[in-house]
Amino acid sequence: MTFHQARLRKALGFPSVMDALAWDIATAVSDFPVEAGVVPSLVIDRIIDTAALAALALGQGKGDAARNRAMLHPSPSGAGIFGASTACLVSPEWAAWANGVILREASGCHDALAAGYPHPGDVIPPLLAVAQSQGCQGADLIRGVAIGYDVQVALAARVAADKPPIDHIAPLGPAVAAGIAAMLRLSLPFSYEMIRQVLRRCDAIRRSRKRKFLGWQDHIQARIGKVAVEALQSAVPGDLRPSSEVGRLSFFDAPRGGTWGHGLVELHGREAVSGACGWGVIALARQLGPRIGNFEWVDGVFLHVPMGAADDDVLARVLAVALQDHGWQHERACALGRSSRPDTLALSRKVRVVRHRQPIVGKVVAMLKRGIVLQEELEGGGDMAAKFRALSGGIISRTEQDGFLAAAYRLPELGVGDIARLTF
Repeated sequence: MTFHQARLRKALGFPSVMDALAWDIATAVSDFPVEAGVVPSLVIDRIIDTAALAALALGQGKGDAARNRAMLHPSPSGAGIFGASTACLVSPEWAAWANGVILREASGCHDALAAGYPHPGDVIPPLLAVAQSQGCQGADLIRGVAIGYDVQVALAARVAADKPPIDHIAPLGPAVAAGIAAMLRLSLPFSYEMIRQVLRRCDAIRRSRKRKFLGWQDHIQARIGKVAVEALQSAVPGDLRPSSEVGRLSFFDAPRGGTWGHGLVELHGREAVSGACGWGVIALARQLGPRIGNFEWVDGVFLHVPMGAADDDVLARVLAVALQDHGWQHERACALGRSSRPDTLALSRKVRVVRHRQPIVGKVVAMLKRGIVLQEELEGGGDMAAKFRALSGGIISRTEQDGFLAAAYRLPELGVGDIARLTF
């Protein structure tokens, strides 16, 4: 590992610490290739996961306002928006913002546990928007996502989540900018200036996270993705106007072994994608809840999950809430006292978790009075395609599902213009 340290003083040849950091990132992005092997398949899984969460949000009636606002900025060479017609293209910065809002509405984007709490999946909407608008190939998008992941995780590892002054969302901006630079294979001066601009605009002071956000703070990740895309359009190589001397993001670890993709592998390479890890339980409950009707008729519920899934108590509570609510609306499901309601507690105590060593996506068997047995089981072998079909079922057509998955799994082979198929 090559370790770069930008001290809190003016570095030789750079107006400020953040400029030195931007140069370190731009140099690493331009010099190191993406690791081969499992990285392309992991990027494909992350893109399918993003689409699955977007479909879930659309099914809950969310994201309409963001989509309508983005559609006020049409562009014939732009990018698509989830939930809009594939013929409707908008400018890439607004597509990045709208899709980022829709992704956040699902409240299901994974975290990366580090010194901070980054959400690396937030790099995908802006990178996908730029790839569609710039006519990138599938291999270019793979490179951009892998590098965006690694940069965000590397920066977040140096940001203490429980200490001021920096906000934990700050690493997202330079990560998206670095992913764009790598995806478009921009020159080193152009990459440096773009990353430098984003660092100046996203190096935010921490604000209280205890109160409910209002306005733009509701979707700050989407806003930062939009800022990074705008930097691509406004960056001018050689513009060395002095920037702030404060450098809260002042450390950056270059990739190990001279290749990118290690952060993606560490986060997801050994992850057993199981239906019991939240999404499968919710998908099963959405199908089974309306069939049960009166939950006083329930004598017992058996939830079949793979080994290594969440704790039994957590799974039982999630399943009970999702069964009663016929799905999962995040704010309502996580409201104070929701999971401790007497009827919910009574139902969760009837849940028995059965763990299997063999691969399984998920199955729920409900034993009702008078010997009635109801059962729901997810199809597939636990992969992201099963998750996508489970969360988008009834929201988008089977034909749209098939088209999106076919394009996603052919990502390394997609040519110029084919990335436009990665929407619905």
